[in-house]
Amino acid sequence: MHTLHVLVVDENPHARALVRMVLQDVGAEVRECDDGQTALDALRAWPADVVIADDDMAPMSGAQFVQTLRAREAGARRTPVVMMAGAGQTGAAAADCAADAWVAKPVRAGALLGRVEAAIEAAARTFAKLEPRRARRS
Repeated sequence: MHTLHVLVVDENPHARALVRMVLQDVGAEVRECDDGQTALDALRAWPADVVIADDDMAPMSGAQFVQTLRAREAGARRTPVVMMAGAGQTGAAAADCAADAWVAKPVRAGALLGRVEAAIEAAARTFAKLEPRRARRS
């Protein structure tokens, strides 16, 4: 059985610790970054199965991080991304930046795990739609 590899990106160390504990409790291997650029660099060396990123980061916002990641992947691979957003926000920001799911902060364990599963499924569906296009180019 494959261990789930998750990269958590949030400038708040307490938020990262909470997410890490939830994921480790279900057997995931978790790595952490405190900003989007560091996360992009980390993904080159350690391709995560899922990324959980906060929307409200600086200097690169969560949305900018996801857009940069999607441009870099360019259909070759689609890393599932769960966007964390403040409780007053909707999932529209996550959808606008091509995240696969979103979860409200403060994060609850059940909600987070459900969103991770949803993100993996959404990314798989999106990648399956891209695969025929890539085959036609060959």
